[in-house]
Amino acid sequence: MKKPRINDHLGLVRFQATRLNKRTPPNITYDDLYAAGLVGLDDAINKFDNKKKVKFSTYASIRIYGAMIDEMRETSWLTRWYSDRYKKTGFPVREMLTYSKVFEKSVSVTKQRYMIGRSADLERAFNELSMRERKVLQLYYHDGLTMWEIADLFGVTESRISQTCLGAIESLKTMMRAG
Repeated sequence: MKKPRINDHLGLVRFQATRLNKRTPPNITYDDLYAAGLVGLDDAINKFDNKKKVKFSTYASIRIYGAMIDEMRETSWLTRWYSDRYKKTGFPVREMLTYSKVFEKSVSVTKQRYMIGRSADLERAFNELSMRERKVLQLYYHDGLTMWEIADLFGVTESRISQTCLGAIESLKTMMRAG
């Protein structure tokens, strides 16, 4: 039997991308899934073994789907840990993400209940920071910009943005401990 060709199996990629795209967050596009699926299809073609007596389409579908899932995990801001916690507890993921990033700790379910109640305290403390500190934290933690990109926006060095970010986090920690 001859080796499968990519062009002959693009329908598998389209099918999996369409199917998965219906269940993905808005930051994952159909094109991202399709591109990942092509990588999975290429991988399937290279690793397929005719001797196993499995249909190529069955084998390729699994490889394509797996490649798409891997792509979603790599590009999604909502990691598996937070997703699992949200499913188990129903607590807002954004708040868990904010607390765990600021305090750089894993957040247990028991502490989540406590911290959700302190959400207003964090907002108050955040509003007490300078405008520059608030903007740096927002750009870095919420918008996902790198320190270098933020430094370029502000017209300062990357180390200065890093100092601003660390100073703001320390201020937030101090204000949150003070209650």
